[in-house]
Amino acid sequence: PPRSTLFPYTTLFRSAEELAKIKTRIKASKIFEKQSVDGQAKTLGFWQLQGDYRLEEKFLSALDAVTAGDVLRVSRKYIQPRRATLLFYRPKTEKGFGPGFNWRAKLEKALAPEKTAPAKAQAKNEGIQRFKLPNGAKLLVRERHGVPLVSLGVYLKGGFRDEKEAQSGLTSLMTRALVKGTGKRSYADFSRAVESLAAHVDPVLEKDYWGVTGEGLSSQLEPVFNLMVETFLDPAFTKEEVEKEKQMQLAALRRLKDDPSEYALLKSDVSTFAGTPYAHPPQGTEKSVSRLSDQGARGWYGKFLSASNMTWVAVGDVDPLKLKRMIEDALKNVPQGKAVSASNQSKGKSSGAKSYFEKNKSQQSNLVLGFPAPHFKHPDYFTFRVMNTLLNGMGGRLFVELREKNSLAYSVFAAHESLERAGIYQVYIGCAPEKQEMAKRELEKV
Repeated sequence: PPRSTLFPYTTLFRSAEELAKIKTRIKASKIFEKQSVDGQAKTLGFWQLQGDYRLEEKFLSALDAVTAGDVLRVSRKYIQPRRATLLFYRPKTEKGFGPGFNWRAKLEKALAPEKTAPAKAQAKNEGIQRFKLPNGAKLLVRERHGVPLVSLGVYLKGGFRDEKEAQSGLTSLMTRALVKGTGKRSYADFSRAVESLAAHVDPVLEKDYWGVTGEGLSSQLEPVFNLMVETFLDPAFTKEEVEKEKQMQLAALRRLKDDPSEYALLKSDVSTFAGTPYAHPPQGTEKSVSRLSDQGARGWYGKFLSASNMTWVAVGDVDPLKLKRMIEDALKNVPQGKAVSASNQSKGKSSGAKSYFEKNKSQQSNLVLGFPAPHFKHPDYFTFRVMNTLLNGMGGRLFVELREKNSLAYSVFAAHESLERAGIYQVYIGCAPEKQEMAKRELEKV
């Protein structure tokens, strides 16, 4: 068709970020649809009615492959005045258009692209920018300017995997108390300051590292960053706040058995990780946590705090060089120290195949079969993930064999936890007590 009849396609996307944002929005809507069991059923039924319930995976893959050029081509093909049907739904009192009214010509004129100078190419900012700061800290930045938000994080290696038996649960207590007040503000004042910015400042605890994250509007980057740095570099660790967190941690430990499936998985974690630094519960035990104190939390925090042990991450509407200067200024009084490597601490040697049984009062048996598995630096890591996908999910072999064909389980799934120095693979089954032995035998066959 003539150029004058085309939709003004040059304005379809202002940037690559806008196209990526639209794709993300579509994916998010598909994910949110499956938050409920009802939504999962509707999604499964929809795709099956299209020909195959597995078509959703192809749809998402095809969505990722769509380019701005593809959208331009499709728009030129379909969005044409000559293909349009115009409908007016108007009051009877309003005069209609006369027989000489050429609405198509007017539509073509309205949709004709304006004659403007060629737009300058958008600067590429899809990659990750990496900086090594003078004091040894690392900074990674990915710019995303489509939405005025920024997410920050600072992470330090070590913590949980370095705990000895008597310290079990110390990293959990330390990180929870980290944001409960600073040298300048009480916990209440600090919380109000964060809330006034409509921001989030939260602690992070994983089995290989711990840290603090912050999120807020890009226009409030500096005050959000300052609050994040304040709680990260100047935590109060007051006796009162640490004791509150300690009591909450003890209460959580006492409630563990209230969720038999989670309790079973936790017991399997500790047993399967035997012989590695991860062979203990993240929240500790009632015995170990009862002995923890504010001095212990403060000392544990100081053990890992050094610039060389920090990795800063930022994603969003942010100027990388400006953020780099802000971090350098914030860390000017922090000791450089040394980077922390993976702990070689052992909790004893694995004793090979073993079984653990414990009775509970619920009407469900919980079986967990655990194996040592590849850590994320192991050459078998990716192959193992593929194997897990084969077994896992509603269409996986475990679900089909144990639940669909034999009706042996209320719930069945497999999970691969891969850490820096060790990994485990667990298969979980929740079933009726009378089906426990049969479920165990069938699981061993799969």
